[in-house]
Formats: sequence, C-alpha cells, structure tokens
Amino acid sequence: MLISANRALEKMVTFKTFITRLSLAVSDDLTHHKASSELLRLTLDNIFLHVCPVPGVLPGEEPPSTLLQLFSVEVYFGDLQLDNQLYNKSNFHFAVLVCQGEKTEPVWYSRVQSLLVSSKDLEEYKENCFIKLRLTVSEGTDFLFDVSEFSVELKPARLYVEDTFVYYIKTLFGTYLPHSRVAGDHAQLSAGEQVLPMQVRQHARALVNPVKLRKLVIQPVNLLVSIHASLKLYIASDHTPLSFSVFERGPVFTTARQLVHALAMHYAAGALFRAGWVVGSLEILGSPASLVRSIGNGISDFFRLPYEGLTRGPGAFVSGVSRGTTSFVKHISKGTLTSITNLATSLARNMDRLSLDEEHYNRQEEWRRQLPESLGEGLRQGLSRLGISLLGAIAGIVDQPMQNFQKTSETQASAGRKAKGVISGVGKGIMGVFTKPIGGAAELVSQTGYGILHGAGLSQLPKQRYQPRDLHADQAPNSHVKYVWKMLQSLGRPEVHMALDVVLVRGSGQEHEGCLLLTSEVLFVVSISEDTQQQAFPITEIDCAQDTKQNNLLTVQLKQPRVACDVETDGARERLSEQQFNRLVDYIAKTSCHLAPSCSSMQTACSVVAVELPPATVRTYHYLADPHSAQVFVSRFTMVKNRALRKGFP
Repeated sequence: MLISANRALEKMVTFKTFITRLSLAVSDDLTHHKASSELLRLTLDNIFLHVCPVPGVLPGEEPPSTLLQLFSVEVYFGDLQLDNQLYNKSNFHFAVLVCQGEKTEPVWYSRVQSLLVSSKDLEEYKENCFIKLRLTVSEGTDFLFDVSEFSVELKPARLYVEDTFVYYIKTLFGTYLPHSRVAGDHAQLSAGEQVLPMQVRQHARALVNPVKLRKLVIQPVNLLVSIHASLKLYIASDHTPLSFSVFERGPVFTTARQLVHALAMHYAAGALFRAGWVVGSLEILGSPASLVRSIGNGISDFFRLPYEGLTRGPGAFVSGVSRGTTSFVKHISKGTLTSITNLATSLARNMDRLSLDEEHYNRQEEWRRQLPESLGEGLRQGLSRLGISLLGAIAGIVDQPMQNFQKTSETQASAGRKAKGVISGVGKGIMGVFTKPIGGAAELVSQTGYGILHGAGLSQLPKQRYQPRDLHADQAPNSHVKYVWKMLQSLGRPEVHMALDVVLVRGSGQEHEGCLLLTSEVLFVVSISEDTQQQAFPITEIDCAQDTKQNNLLTVQLKQPRVACDVETDGARERLSEQQFNRLVDYIAKTSCHLAPSCSSMQTACSVVAVELPPATVRTYHYLADPHSAQVFVSRFTMVKNRALRKGFP
C-alpha cells in the first residue's frame, strides 16, 4: 500500500502515518459447518509508521552496487493484546494469551495531529510504546526490498500458556495447510528418472536463499509467564519472571534454520538460568517465589518512597511514608493471599482428577471459571461447591457402579465384563469418598481467596477486548465468485468491480435485501431473498449518486431513450446522440485553450451554442446502504462509467 515501485520511494522524502486501532481475527469454518466462530483476535493500538531514506552503503559490495538507496522503516505499537476467543465456550483457563505487563495511561494518543508535528510529543509517544520495530531496507533483485538491519525492543509483557489450548490450535491449524504432494510427485515420475530426497532439496533451497543481515538486534526481554499443564496431575506456574539478555549478531550470512536454532538456544539458556524461579512459582508448592517477590517489592517501596519524598521536602516525605506503608501492607497481603489461593486451587484441581469422575471434574472446571468479584460471592460459591462435593462423594458410591453396569449392558458384554465394570465403579466411588470432600474444602479456600483479591483490587486478570462474534452461514454475504459463476456467465469474462449490499426500496414502500453488482458494462440489481437478478442497467445510460440530505440513500437514475428523427433537415448528416454530443463538447472545451489566437478570430467573435435537446424521461431508483460503502461505490461507478464513455483525454 505504501510502496508500489522503487522509483516512488526514491522520490519520497519521508512518510508518516498513524493508525488508532487495528484488529485481526482468525475464525474456524470447519468445526461447525453452519457457523464461523472466532479462535484468536489480535488487537494493536496506536500504530505509528515512519519511512524515510537514510545515507549509507552496504559494506563489502562492489562500487556499482553501493549506489543502492537505503530506507529506514520504524514501526511503533502503543499496545498489543492476543485474546482467546474460545474462553467463553470451552473450559480453557485464560481469556488473554499475550498482553502488556504494566500499562501507562495513553493520554498523549488523543493528540494525533501533534504527534505528527511536535517532536516532543512524538518522542514521548515512542518512549512509552510497547513494541518498537526498526528496519533498514534496500532495493533487492528477486524481491521488492531486502532487509539489511533488524532491531526489536519489547517492554515487559505477560504470557499465558495452556497446553490443551495449544494442542487444540495446532490440530486445527493443521487442517488449514494443504496436503503434501510428495507422494504424488514421485508417482508421476517415470522409472528412468532419479529424484533427490526431499531433505536434500530443502537444504539446497535454503542454501540458495540465505539470510543476509548487516545487523540483528533483539533487546532484553522481560516476561511474566503463567503456564497450566494438564498431565497426569495438574501442574501450574503463576506469573514466573523470565528475563532474557540481548541477542545481537552481525553481519549475518546463514540459513534460516541455523538462525532459528541460534535464537532457540539463546532463549532456552535464559529459561534454564531462571529454572529456580520456575520451580518456586509452582502453584502446587504455594508459589513461594511469587510470595518472596511480592514481599520484596513491598519492602522496596517502604524505604524508597519516603527517601524520594525526603529529597523534595517535609510534606513529600510524610506522603512518601504513607504511600510506602500502604504499598508494604498491600504487597504482603497480596503475596500471602495469592500463595494460599494458588495452593488451594491446585489441590482442588488434582483432587477432582483423582476422583476419576469425569462428569464431576467437568462440572467443577466449568464453575471454576466463574471467578467471584467479592468476599461474599466467594464464600457463597465456595460453600455451594463444598456441599455439592460432599453430596457427590456419598452418591458416587452407588452412582459409579450403576453407570459402569449400564455401559456394559448397552454393549452386550459378557457376565465377567459386567462384573469387572461394577467392581471398577465401586473403586471409583470409594476413591471419590476421600478425594471429593478434600477438593471441595480446597475449593472453599480458593474461592474465598479469589473473592478477597478481586474485591480489594489486589489481583485482576486481563480481560478480552472484544466479545467473540459468530457468523452464521445463512447470514454471511454472498461472494463475488458466486455472482460470476451463477449470474454473469452471459457476459463472457465479466469483471466485478464492486458488490454492495443494499436494501431495495420499491415504489410502494416495501423494502427487500439486495445487492448492486458493478461490472465494466452493466449494473446488476440482485435480490438476495429470491437469489435472482431483478434488473440490469447499462453503465453509460444511468447516473449514480449519494443523496445530499440522507447519506445512506443511494439513487440510480435511468434516462429513457429519446425518440427523434434519424436525419436532420438537410438530410445529409446523422443526428449526434446525446452521449456523443456531450463528449464532443467536452473535447472542444478542453482543447480550445491550446489553440493560438488568429486574426480572423480576433476580428470575428465566433461562439458555439449547443442545441438545446428536448427533455428526456428519467426514472429514479432508491437503495439504502452503509454511508461509507455507498461513497466508495459512487466513486467506483464514476470511474467505470468514464472508462466506458472513454472520457478523460490526455
């Protein structure tokens, strides 16, 4: 969109643009054929793009190639968030997968104009951005541009990972990729031809297209990682701090595989160095590392804030003591409650797994996602789940054997298999007698802790930016391909410039859903309810405009053919049509300014008077559409009609 050719960039001095918000969604069209549901949604806020030429040449090149122009590309993201749009539909634990660690109030983002003009506001915006991406590109041979320098800087972020969600997404994304045709290629080869192994060909392609960079820099990365793993037992890590040092290489001349391997080894080593914090953040141990970190932050604020106030005066010192004491108590309370709550949650989940009652486990997981917002709500939910767990433990002694007996009876198993199923059910019931009450008691502590933390504002998990929206197949708009295949075959090779969903307004006032298909020669009106073509207007005989008073109203005027004599009074020349006459007048008006004045023209004033044509019969059709889409449609219509009339002379 920004760059169409190398010449355009060479002439461009600088380019700046600011995007307030950009949202991208990944949908699932395969699981449910009647509806398309959202899987992931990436939201980017306050994006600033800056492109400008920079002096410099590529080192180590021959003198002719050093004349390549280099361009600096800077991209800044004020905020980024990746949401799990399946959180409200499944038993996944995290609603947000990636987000910023500590957000600052973006008060300067509202002044977009000043951002593009004032250097002070621009530097303040860049300093507070979440992601900073800098590239240096040059003219390439095979591609439009080659990247010679790459730099990334990331502020502290939060990462939430759940193994069940990762496996689900991986399996689903595998269906999006095309199947490998390696076997088919081998089958089509004749017996006399020799084919290199696929691995050899992949290595050859990697060597032919190496990664060439003058400099690659990834600034230090600080993450707070929360991991939930559903193995034989439930294992979770709560807000584990991971710090990775800077990754800097240059010049780089290698394959993509070797570069990825170097990156993986660098960050794997950084994670191993923080293995102690990972183990200390396990919820099954009560997250002692999180407790120590929270207490450390409280003690730091207890001494730091009064000291900073002391340097500014007595009043600031008293305020610093107050804020430091408040922060100390807040961090200690938060750390202690979080540790107890995480331990109780992990114990409750593991007890539910050990109960071997799948129905009870799924029910508890569904309730556990409904976090309380206050202490009273937490006590109410905890007590209700404790009561249900006690009832389930008692009823499971009879319910589990009966369920196994019914399953074996439906499959018409042998008597020995039925007896084995009943014994297995008795064992599950006895196991539930011990595990379900313990899990219910732990759930009471967990829900009470969550109620205190959320009610006091000590712990708030990030929330989704947008609620998931499902698009049902019967409500989806028709595609261009359907119209081309079904209705436009008679035009040969039709070119659909735009399809606009509208509401057809009849003369009687009735409204029907429809669509306007703009092609190179004809404007088609299609009824969506009947799925048939209603009208077809030649482009050259209609006018399309947006109503000045009602911007969502689109009007199409059809001029009826005029009945006139074919030959003028002298009988020598044919009468010009209205379109030809208008085109002739337009040509004379545009070219008359280029004629040099002559003496005869100076002496005799010659004026061309257009013959007034009799009024034509005009029929008007009204359509309701989105105002912005209607404006775009009118612009496209004007362009297509001028091309059909061959208007616009060089």
